[in-house]
Amino acid sequence: MKNKKSALVTLASLILFSIAPAHASVEVSIPKTFRLEKAPLDVAVSRDGRKIFVLTAGEILVYTDRGRLDERIPVGKDIDGIETTKKQNLLYLKSTAEKTVQILRFDIIKEISTVGSPAKGPSDAPVVIVAFSDFQCPYCAKIATLLEGAVEDYPGEVRLVFKHYPLRYHKLAHKAAIASLAAHRQEKFWAFHDMIFQEGTPLTAKKIREIAGKIGLDMDRFDKDIKDPALAAQIKQDKKDGVDAGVTGTPTIFINGRQVRKRSFEDFYNAIDRALKQSKRSKKSAPEKEK
Repeated sequence: MKNKKSALVTLASLILFSIAPAHASVEVSIPKTFRLEKAPLDVAVSRDGRKIFVLTAGEILVYTDRGRLDERIPVGKDIDGIETTKKQNLLYLKSTAEKTVQILRFDIIKEISTVGSPAKGPSDAPVVIVAFSDFQCPYCAKIATLLEGAVEDYPGEVRLVFKHYPLRYHKLAHKAAIASLAAHRQEKFWAFHDMIFQEGTPLTAKKIREIAGKIGLDMDRFDKDIKDPALAAQIKQDKKDGVDAGVTGTPTIFINGRQVRKRSFEDFYNAIDRALKQSKRSKKSAPEKEK
């Protein structure tokens, strides 16, 4: 009997000790504080973690993951809750007072500098396609034909602009980007662009130079230009422009500042048609200048 009592006491002690709270220290830090004009009602984060939505009375403030205010989206003052969805451009809006849940679709229009970037198509085209690309990216090679085809299929209406976004794990992408800008100085960027996407797999330093020769570049000038720090600076600026526009990979395409999320032939051309219609409406609604 004593053994049983002793065993029960031992078991009870083990249980008590096993459920006793462990002592641990917690380190806390606040890396970023958002100073708002109005009191926050709700906060939501996009699925990829790159956008933070802060609901205040009458609007949603859209911040980047770096804390920069990117956009303001007006909403009804009765909206008191928000939630993100699987789609990057959709939000759920909740109104307790109205007993409703709305689906909000939004497009953030990005202003992307195209000064000095290689381009084809008229400078005053109503539709501007900006492509952030990487010469070592197989998906960029696949979409290149579609992008250039749009310039041909919409003569006078579409301009294609190429922006460099060489990915870090593509070891020769930056070198190819430098070479393409050297070709651009001899007005042969697109010849280089087309050939490297057609023949540049696998890409090597030797192949980059061979392509430069094949398209008829002055190689002495080419060798001098690729050492010019201004070319590397331009690529760095392109990457910064991409980061500011929310680019995370390649290819990333914008049509009149709107990111193209669906890139099938039909979806891409539908996006161009919508941009054309919108530009025509904008011209009609623009006030006439006084004579």
